[in-house]
Amino acid sequence: MGGDLDVRAVENLPKVWDTFVRNHLEATVFHTREWLEAVEATFGYEPRHRLLHDATGEVVGVLPGFVVPDSPAYSVLNPFCEYGFPLLADRVDGAAVLSTVADGVGRLGALVIKDVDWSGVRGYSTAGYGGTLTGTVHRLDADRPFEEVRESAFAKQARQRARAA
Repeated sequence: MGGDLDVRAVENLPKVWDTFVRNHLEATVFHTREWLEAVEATFGYEPRHRLLHDATGEVVGVLPGFVVPDSPAYSVLNPFCEYGFPLLADRVDGAAVLSTVADGVGRLGALVIKDVDWSGVRGYSTAGYGGTLTGTVHRLDADRPFEEVRESAFAKQARQRARAA
């Protein structure tokens, strides 16, 4: 599925956004309403989030984003996060989505998508995106509270240095 997608810009996130994010296996905190509303309220960035619908009207993807000034023009991105990639249903063609959402950026604007290899989104090169490694993030899935993991898994000296930083 790709060419029959309807991509809609949304400023006020509808409830279907929350449902899609909550039910998507690759969703992160950076896709949630709470994160997006906090960024908007704190920094005043104009929201440029996108909902993707299939031909039946079902939501099959979400892409968070804000218009951020970037001299001499602007960028559309999900700032202050590592994981702002599109969340797509399995049957959706990533390259088609990436091409479609880049169309409205304009000659001097840029669409920045922060992705990771485990997101499942493919097709960046096909859609004309360039890529650069901006850093490494280590992700730890835990079934214990952070403080408990921190105290039991990190040496005392490492914990002290982290507090000092």
